[in-house]
Amino acid sequence: MKHRAVKEKLMFYLEDSLSAKEKQEIAKHLSHCNECQQLLESLRKDLALLNFEKYTENDPYFYTRLKARMEVPAQPVARRLWQPALFGTLLVLAISLGTVVGKQFSVEQGADDGLTSELVPFDGLQEEPIEQFLLTFE
Repeated sequence: MKHRAVKEKLMFYLEDSLSAKEKQEIAKHLSHCNECQQLLESLRKDLALLNFEKYTENDPYFYTRLKARMEVPAQPVARRLWQPALFGTLLVLAISLGTVVGKQFSVEQGADDGLTSELVPFDGLQEEPIEQFLLTFE
């Protein structure tokens, strides 16, 4: 049997799902091929790990706890309605309070006018648009 064919059938060899003739041919090939022997051992370790992970013990009290949780009544409707209403009210109150406090501490408008009037002569965009400047630039 060819080396490649043996590699493809090693998993079936481990699962014992080959005919007797194929098992003999693979066993004969394994007796002299170290690479296939290593592959077979690797497959055995992988299958052992998978079988170990497949059968995990269940928590014996899982179904008891699940049943107890299912028997507990759901939250009353009144509580489910009050929570969003309370949250909305608090949000509106916080925004309005922030607006009132912000107005008290805002800077007066008149004090800022002197600064802007000083900067106006340096504003070149009002005199000439940037597009026109770039088109006429040499």
